[in-house]
Amino acid sequence: MKLAQTRAVVRLGRRSAWRHPWRTGLIASLIGIAVLIAVMVGIVMRTGTRTPDERLAFEFGASELTVESWGTSGDIIAWVDAKLDELVPDAEVAVIEHAYTRDAHYASVDLFDPLVAGRYAVLEGEVFGDNEIAIS
Repeated sequence: MKLAQTRAVVRLGRRSAWRHPWRTGLIASLIGIAVLIAVMVGIVMRTGTRTPDERLAFEFGASELTVESWGTSGDIIAWVDAKLDELVPDAEVAVIEHAYTRDAHYASVDLFDPLVAGRYAVLEGEVFGDNEIAIS
């Protein structure tokens, strides 16, 4: 676009904005609302997702390996312990038992065990002590 063409377009736009200020304001506010919504969605998406380091701490805690089994019985836990003793004789083990119902998820875990550090966050109050339970 040449300079003369640009001046003509700017002159037409300025005249239109001067003659119809409400229409110009409406168009500008609609564009501003669309931009505001896009920015808010971006902020929510970025703050709602975990970083790779946070996901790693949530999945593994301080441990280097996790073994998951559904419908775990005492025999399976004993077999996994035996295999771990065979492969890594001085391995530390933390057992986390999960139970699921239609409405809830229950976990039985020692929150003071260093291997589960980082898997659970205390959002309010204090970590419970002996003979107490935590409900979230």
